[in-house]
Amino acid sequence: MSKIILTRIDDRLVHGQIFMQWCGEVNADMILIANNDAAASHFKQGLMDMAVPADIETRYWSIKETIIRYQKMENDYRIFLVVRSPEDLVELIKGGLDVQKVNIGNLQMAEGKIQKTTSVSVNEDDIKAFRQLKDMGCQMEIKRLPQSEPEDFNAVIS
Repeated sequence: MSKIILTRIDDRLVHGQIFMQWCGEVNADMILIANNDAAASHFKQGLMDMAVPADIETRYWSIKETIIRYQKMENDYRIFLVVRSPEDLVELIKGGLDVQKVNIGNLQMAEGKIQKTTSVSVNEDDIKAFRQLKDMGCQMEIKRLPQSEPEDFNAVIS
């Protein structure tokens, strides 16, 4: 059975340096991008595929499709799950995905968001979702690269 070995929240989804390093660190053989917009755009998928090592498979599924298809996966994949927001991850867990550890990579500054750490800016919906994830038992860590020092997650939800 396939297993999610790392889940990352990153509003950029897939990009070069991060995925080359994280895939090697966790020995993933599949990157599963659970995102409605990416699932609907072959153009975006093609751009993201350029950043993925050649020996790693990719899947681009909507949130709903991820919930349904993950349960039916037949091969034994070591999955690196990527979502754009903490709200998306809450939906996936409520839908039955088993997520234990969450890496928070990057949530960019945007209108209505407050910068909480060097790489994480959040709005009230994000904070609520992060609190839900914590209550669901997810172990969360803000870490851009595998060798980076983790930032204080509690700063995000305070």
